[in-house]
Amino acid sequence: MRRKYAKLIPYAVFVFILVLGGVVLLPIILADSILPLNYVKEIQDCSGIYNIPASRIAAIIKQESNFRPTAVSPAGAQGLMQIMPGTFNGMVKRMQVKVREGNAEVPERLVGRDSSFKADPYDPETNICIGTAYFAGLVGEYNGNEIAALAAYNGGGYAASQYLNLGNPQNAETSGYVSKVPYLFTAYQEMYGADLEKARDVRFIKTNPVKVWDVIINYAFGGIF
Repeated sequence: MRRKYAKLIPYAVFVFILVLGGVVLLPIILADSILPLNYVKEIQDCSGIYNIPASRIAAIIKQESNFRPTAVSPAGAQGLMQIMPGTFNGMVKRMQVKVREGNAEVPERLVGRDSSFKADPYDPETNICIGTAYFAGLVGEYNGNEIAALAAYNGGGYAASQYLNLGNPQNAETSGYVSKVPYLFTAYQEMYGADLEKARDVRFIKTNPVKVWDVIINYAFGGIF
């Protein structure tokens, strides 16, 4: 009898390791699928310039393009932060003026000095910085109200006015946007830190798996799906 059970020990050990590996690795795999994160340095750099938490920027990118730098919407919005061409070009022109004045926030290598330079909306760093600058401007315009800024980012000033006056944008897409993105704000901050300082810990499994599970269950499934 003992010999019979002894033969089962290797199988039991294998099953134990498999289960343990699943408990540790599965949440990391899910996190990377549900809350993907790329371009951390670019996000952090632009976050520092415009004083928008890096986790906020990452959440907007997740919602807008799911971190696909070549994404194009049916309406024509481009790149990681899905910026409309008119908005992108207008922001670039403003930044070029600042470059010529010598007080540029965004590096000249991204926006150039004048119209002879063609900024690339599909370049991750350029798109992130332009998108962050645009969102930061909206946050300032609406006196720090991030939800109103999100409504304007997605649906324009009229949608923001509806949010402020009626409590919710009347456009279904924008209404869903301002409901969903705040969940992402919280999820990215909880998972990766406000400034994405925990990104390496999550990727290299230094974060407690229980914490990762907690974020996925309480925030991701609560508002993302």
